[in-house]
Amino acid sequence: MKPYLLTTCFLFLAIITYAQKLDSVEYEYGAIYFHEYGNSNAKPIIILTGGPGNDYKQLEEMAIKLSQNYWSILIEQRGTGRSIPNVFDSTTINIKLLSYDIKLIMNHLGLKQSNVLGHSWGAVLAMNFAFTYPSLVDELILIGPGMYNDVAKNSGIFGSNLENSFSFDDLIRLRQLDSLLRKNNSDTASLKEVKTILRSAYVFINPLPDTLYQKIEVAKNDLTANILWKEMAKNLDLTEKLKSYNRQIYVISGRQDPLAFIAYELKINKHSINLNWIERCGHFPMYEMPQDFYNILFNILD
Repeated sequence: MKPYLLTTCFLFLAIITYAQKLDSVEYEYGAIYFHEYGNSNAKPIIILTGGPGNDYKQLEEMAIKLSQNYWSILIEQRGTGRSIPNVFDSTTINIKLLSYDIKLIMNHLGLKQSNVLGHSWGAVLAMNFAFTYPSLVDELILIGPGMYNDVAKNSGIFGSNLENSFSFDDLIRLRQLDSLLRKNNSDTASLKEVKTILRSAYVFINPLPDTLYQKIEVAKNDLTANILWKEMAKNLDLTEKLKSYNRQIYVISGRQDPLAFIAYELKINKHSINLNWIERCGHFPMYEMPQDFYNILFNILD
């Protein structure tokens, strides 16, 4: 190989290594893992995936896109991926501790302040973090925000919105597939069909393209999800903290998102919120309407 080609290859590999890095910070019950994309000298943005319990990969494409201009820090939240505590119950998995994990990572990276972006459940976690540690947050950006108060009532509204988006044929097919599942007589194709039908309720595009399905359907830790949902249903209410938060909040929501009513509620409870709607779009605007979404997001960050 010619010397200049060898040099180019080494330089290319160095850029790839520098652009994406896996790191972790230890705590009493294990370690919290996170991924870095882009230049660490750029302005940081912490990215929080939804669920609760979803794998970080659901937002990895967005983290990479943002790393063109920013230092993206995508967290494997406690109870997901590699970040599994050695004591796994509500004493080690709760909203307070997941919020503190973000602070741990910022301390580890030497960050005094960062943009914080959360999608769905991640938006709820982002709010709780910002309301708990307001001096650590620059821009707070909520995408398709999840339920931050009155979870029992809002879960009912959300469930109705999902169910009403199914066609009659979808409902019949779901009942058939559910019967197969109960009899343990389903194959991989049937399981994927169930997930595809359920996921189709989250997006505006119909039928759901397989390329989009593969981006939004990721691994999920059900135990983490159950622990956090129980806590949320029992005592989560960020309304008063939201009203007293004195920094700007940005919300991006698909107009047809089954959780769009939460975006309306946020604006009602805090008039200063900068609310941005994307038409013909559901719960995953970064994948459904990427051009509109990134135009809005980069305008906010810039």
